[in-house]
Amino acid sequence: MTRLAIIFSLLFVTPAWATTRELSYDAYKDLQKRDPDMVEHYLNGLMAGTTWHQLYSEKNIYCVPNDDINISILKTAIEKTYSINPERFAKAPISTLAIKGLMLIFPCKK
Repeated sequence: MTRLAIIFSLLFVTPAWATTRELSYDAYKDLQKRDPDMVEHYLNGLMAGTTWHQLYSEKNIYCVPNDDINISILKTAIEKTYSINPERFAKAPISTLAIKGLMLIFPCKK
């Protein structure tokens, strides 16, 4: 669990967010309107981190059939999680919504 926490903390060291708190869903939607390129960079970092985790961890947290996710899938995962409970997830970190959504879309066989 500690390893996972370290990995996720490293995901968000990008120039725009290095000195601020993690991006919430509300801030993500606002930033998407103002600066869609920044959102793409942010999601690329998130995607790189989750892919790295999947490749080098002992246990996968989601199981993509071809081990390939893209920005479109990540956006879908975020929206899927948000739609479950908008009141709960409006202030939630985007990384949480993305991971939960990827787990819902690509569950691992038990």
